[in-house]
Amino acid sequence: VYIEREEIRCAPGGVGSAKTGGNYASSLRSYQKILSLGLDQTLWLDALEHKYIEEMSGMNFFAVMNGKLVTPELTDTILDGITRKSIIELARSGGFEVEERKISIHELIEKIENKTCTEAFVCGTAAVITPISSFSDDSGDVFKLPEEDGKISLLLKEKLIHIQAGREKAPKGWNYPVRSFHKEPS
Repeated sequence: VYIEREEIRCAPGGVGSAKTGGNYASSLRSYQKILSLGLDQTLWLDALEHKYIEEMSGMNFFAVMNGKLVTPELTDTILDGITRKSIIELARSGGFEVEERKISIHELIEKIENKTCTEAFVCGTAAVITPISSFSDDSGDVFKLPEEDGKISLLLKEKLIHIQAGREKAPKGWNYPVRSFHKEPS
């Protein structure tokens, strides 16, 4: 994953918290850059300081730091995704401590290097949960995570997929019966 330190995905006061095409059009120039570097995705930092993690491409970001699940707190530049909400609820109900707070890119790199960040992943409707193996930037440095296929992300992904497929009971309030309006042919 490429750490984008110059370009921005969206700015405060705009529609960054909405799933709109305009939020992702600005990513095209960065996307060309990551392809030329042989990388897959872009990690977006905040527009004002280029310091705090916001999203990765079009997905919400999570990291496991010191055994806690950490995700950027919601702002008007971060999508309040349903998959994000689901993961937070499942993690908390499964006994994991979850922190929603600002995460600086410097903190993430430091914790990867001292091995107190054991895994990172993103989530979204289509991707569900996708683990991240490493981060890189223009310096050429590679920050490799010790657990590419992390235990916590895989556990949460499996639980969420089982709920979606009806193989496991959903938490209260997740499912709503839909009445059939099917009419028999005359």
